[in-house]
Amino acid sequence: MPLDFQLATDAPSALETPLLVVALAAGEALPASLADLDARLGGALSRALARRDFRGARDETLPVGGEAQGVERVVLVGLGKGTD
Repeated sequence: MPLDFQLATDAPSALETPLLVVALAAGEALPASLADLDARLGGALSRALARRDFRGARDETLPVGGEAQGVERVVLVGLGKGTD
């Protein structure tokens, strides 16, 4: 099965994809562009950051369940600090 990658400029909440990967630096807040998607996921993304389940450390990952349609899964990937 081939793996396809796409770079999209659409609002993340409007995407139809089996997997959305979001890269965040250490200590970074949830970008405003993800607010609608976060709301559709019941606040799962903002809760993961607030509870520090995801801290954005270099190479850290956190899979988050998505929706039945639209964004089916989300994976947060840490970029670390700017000096990493």
